[in-house]
Amino acid sequence: MSAGGREAPRGARSPAVVASAKLHRSRHRRETGLTLIEGPHLLAEAMAAGVSISRVFVLAGDEAPAVPGAEMIVVDRPGM
Repeated sequence: MSAGGREAPRGARSPAVVASAKLHRSRHRRETGLTLIEGPHLLAEAMAAGVSISRVFVLAGDEAPAVPGAEMIVVDRPGM
């Protein structure tokens, strides 16, 4: 983690980003049992519905949402 409690930004080709990008394919979602929620509004709705959030990706410089128990991954540029 960098100063201020935020992780140093990862590149768009980092393993965590690549694994999450695969969730755009229905086959990968079925195989993993995971899904991809994109955008702050859908994230807020999922949290309000009690969905368990494991990872949150945020672009460097953007405000990171508070998601208890979720891994916060800062990405240096769009790439998903």
